[in-house]
Amino acid sequence: MVTVAAAALVAAGGGMAYKKKGSRASLEAGAALGGVLLAAASLQTGAATQGAGLILALLCSSALAAYMGKGFARSKKAWPHGALAGFGLLLSGGYVAALSELQA
Repeated sequence: MVTVAAAALVAAGGGMAYKKKGSRASLEAGAALGGVLLAAASLQTGAATQGAGLILALLCSSALAAYMGKGFARSKKAWPHGALAGFGLLLSGGYVAALSELQA
């Protein structure tokens, strides 16, 4: 459920950036990352594919954290770069914890 919410937030954020700044790149990236996160959420529902879904979600959230962290380092703007970098880190930590529990 967390991954579905993350997908919705990322996709909505891309849409907001497009509406506010006309950023087609943000729209496309938000839609693509949101779509991959939805695929990861779908994989997480099956017992046999749960690990693959968590790994895919971890890769997406890490990419979000890295990209937005780079933007935050450059711009020093808490919104949106800092907030989304933190969101990506928080998600990544949750996925690592879930993978650890899955392995135990």
